[in-house]
Amino acid sequence: MANIFDYLDWRGDIPLSVDPFNEVDNLVLAELAYVDFAGIVPPYVHASGSADRVESTAKKPEASAVSPEGSAEKPEIPVERPDGSVSPAETPEASAEGPEGSADKTESPAEKPESSVESLERISIRDVCRRYWEKHTPEEVEKSGTLFSKAPLLLEKLCSGARFGDMELSGYANIISSQKSEQMSAVTCFLGDGTVYVAYRGTDDTMIGWKEDFSLSFLRETAGQKSAARYLNRFLQDRESPLRVGGHSKGGNFAVYASAFCLEPVRNRIISVYTNDGPGFAPEILRTREFKEILPRIRSYVPEESVFGLLFETGYESGVVKSSEKGIMQHDALSWRVLRNRFEKAEKVAESSRIIENAFEDWIRDMSIVERKEVVDIIFSTLAETGVENLSEITTDQFRSFTELLRAYWDMDGEHRRRLHQAAGRLLKSGAKSLKEELSGKVAKKLEGDQEKKTAGLVDDDPKKRAGKGTECPDPES
Repeated sequence: MANIFDYLDWRGDIPLSVDPFNEVDNLVLAELAYVDFAGIVPPYVHASGSADRVESTAKKPEASAVSPEGSAEKPEIPVERPDGSVSPAETPEASAEGPEGSADKTESPAEKPESSVESLERISIRDVCRRYWEKHTPEEVEKSGTLFSKAPLLLEKLCSGARFGDMELSGYANIISSQKSEQMSAVTCFLGDGTVYVAYRGTDDTMIGWKEDFSLSFLRETAGQKSAARYLNRFLQDRESPLRVGGHSKGGNFAVYASAFCLEPVRNRIISVYTNDGPGFAPEILRTREFKEILPRIRSYVPEESVFGLLFETGYESGVVKSSEKGIMQHDALSWRVLRNRFEKAEKVAESSRIIENAFEDWIRDMSIVERKEVVDIIFSTLAETGVENLSEITTDQFRSFTELLRAYWDMDGEHRRRLHQAAGRLLKSGAKSLKEELSGKVAKKLEGDQEKKTAGLVDDDPKKRAGKGTECPDPES
């Protein structure tokens, strides 16, 4: 079953001028964002003057107000056609979800960009590949053991074909702050067709990144989301290059948020936004004018047994992709099946995914914002007590990790343990309720189908005749 590696083998020699940018190209570049480009790709320098990995102790940057509304002329926006080509500028229709200017306003983290696209230092994908493998070995990459460990193996395939061989990279960011529970990483790809793809990384191996994921349950906006929008604003002075923005997992969430809440001149140049199994948002975000404006340009994809891509509210439909893995492992983008220049599509998400989605929604509704925050703080403060900083530390030494977690659990404050038990009990209750509702629905549907068959005369109503059908021997005398 083919994946994005096979896609690059089969179609990597076809330039974008012949076969325009497509959904599989998007996933290739979203996966590329997981590569550690520190010291290789020219860095993104943010407001603090720092670059690459940051353990921030600086005060939180102030956000300016949302970009002004109500201009006399609606700015013209380039739109991407289904075949991936870019149309002449068009004006998107207003969203049907409701009037603009809702009461729930989101502050845009807009700020004056520091440089234009033309002035950014870039490095060719061939030089990136060479320098990366001078610093790392394939054995080292294979041993890392994370879902995204094989992402660096894309480099050689990217630089060996005509499709991405002329691509250049710039603006590598890897911002990590324990103080703000923030993990945001991105890289900018300059493609051979004159367009730009900004790729946001999903959750990395750090506990800080995972805590930010959990924070989506009680925060309207996270620090990482705001940093993602600030990153996109660096392209304000470029008046020509059309932009695509995308990411996998939390990176897809960041791509949508950044595209909606970047400065308006930047947003007007975005032709499409890709979220690949990325979680949704707080309801307040979906009601904003900025989100509604970017909504028609969002392209969302989830695997058949998606979990992460069904969390929280999205407001957009998702294409369902077949995977070579099962269950939660379908979140691995390298397992997504590819057919020529498109994903291999499934009709709908699996019933197991809907059960999990409904259980999670019930659980969230059953807890107040304060309770959600308390539970997340308890979980991650307990993990911090064990000294674990990365998720892989738990998986590589499971016995030691289990021992440390057990010790931290018993050392936990009694009230904290009670609240954790209560949250776990609510989750189990929500799961049981969701499963019961799913099974009840299936039974009701089956009974309804049997009744329709009976009405149509397709089912014999006499139980004795039904029991005897096919069992009686023919009479030889007849």
